[in-house]
Amino acid sequence: LADSSDKRYLMIILDLLGMIVVLLYIPIIYYYKSLGMLYWIIFIQSTIAAIYEPICNSIVPLLVPKDDELKKATTLSTLSWSSMQSIGTLMGGIIVSKLGMKACFLMDSITYLLSAILMYLVG
Repeated sequence: LADSSDKRYLMIILDLLGMIVVLLYIPIIYYYKSLGMLYWIIFIQSTIAAIYEPICNSIVPLLVPKDDELKKATTLSTLSWSSMQSIGTLMGGIIVSKLGMKACFLMDSITYLLSAILMYLVG
């Protein structure tokens, strides 16, 4: 899928789908309280991530054509991913404790939207 289509377009679509899926957590957790529905949403979100990550990783060589710079870009990409995981976990805990789970889901959906907008502006 990643090699047969426009990577930027797929990333935008997957970001928008990710935004919608994250917003679906709110009614499922607070109103429907259905464990089965929660499992489906987790499955859908994991599927989106499984498609998104290879596309994201394959776009780096397109942005950095030289081999010596590609090594640096790959290292920087890995470092930024690890930093994002650490800082994101910390920020998520702080946001949930101060503002609640709904605010955390809303902020997460906004980050998906911002990612889609930024990917759109890259092209």
